[in-house]
Amino acid sequence: MKRQEGGLQKFAEAMRPKAGSYVKNDDFKSALIAINAANKTDSTHKYSKLYAGRINIALGNYNEAIRNVNNFVSLEMESNMNENWATIHWMFGASIIAKTGNRGSYTNYCNKMFQRFPAKNSITGERIAKGALMMKSNPKIIKDSLDYTLHANKLRKGTGFYNWSCFSVGLANYRTDNLKEAERWCNGDSEARRPPELLTRDVVAKAIMNEVKEIITLTTAAKNRVKEIIAKGKKNYIGIRISIDNTGCSGHSYKIDYAENKIDGDEVISVDNIKVFIDASTTMYILGSKIDYTDNGMESGFTFSNPNEKGRCGCGESFSV
Repeated sequence: MKRQEGGLQKFAEAMRPKAGSYVKNDDFKSALIAINAANKTDSTHKYSKLYAGRINIALGNYNEAIRNVNNFVSLEMESNMNENWATIHWMFGASIIAKTGNRGSYTNYCNKMFQRFPAKNSITGERIAKGALMMKSNPKIIKDSLDYTLHANKLRKGTGFYNWSCFSVGLANYRTDNLKEAERWCNGDSEARRPPELLTRDVVAKAIMNEVKEIITLTTAAKNRVKEIIAKGKKNYIGIRISIDNTGCSGHSYKIDYAENKIDGDEVISVDNIKVFIDASTTMYILGSKIDYTDNGMESGFTFSNPNEKGRCGCGESFSV
């Protein structure tokens, strides 16, 4: 019996890196088969649950991804894993749930995360806050996240991570729609041991800065076209709404609609007095994108230059991330 269990363990250990190699080659269907085989053989491996969620997100299997993350939560809540590693895993889980756009599941996950890490400190507290700020959730979670980031900011004063924590406080203020405070915090402290411009080389810090200051940009042609179609609209439109459909041969396609009102969870930015509403599940996919409008006489329309794209289909109608 022990020999059989050892063989199954070795099989699971072999399947995990195999899944990773498939992911590197964008073969997510094969990756899912491999990671599911590993999880079926070894049901106690926490990180494998998250990795299955990451693969299901790539395949558009959002409900399965949520189930994967919830399985991770069930195992991790009773874990005595080192908090340093545990918080990294919880941040990863938060990013998976956020990409589904399921606000209820995200809120439940964040509540569990704060329950698992109730103590505020400079490392785990800030990481948990970042995990809880990946998309808008209920006001209490945002308030708790702001408290955690402010506490971490005090503890990091005088260290090389101080400006990094300033960016986190900026993101928390951004989630409360306090844009002036968000920008003030994101400017950081130029006299700190590591000035803000050094920290923006860091991937996480750069992502926070991008989200607070520049989710998307519109070219002059795009701005003019948006103003024109809003002015000619038959209803009292207040702006445009950007979302992503799970369609096309590469998996995703951009969608721009008139906006008559703000939908709960929308990210709202203002570009030259144009209100742009971004669907809750879309923000993670279009950070840093530039929207242009072209009209060459033969065809016209909005185009996206998105740094998050990994590829487009041959017809150009859809993309993958």
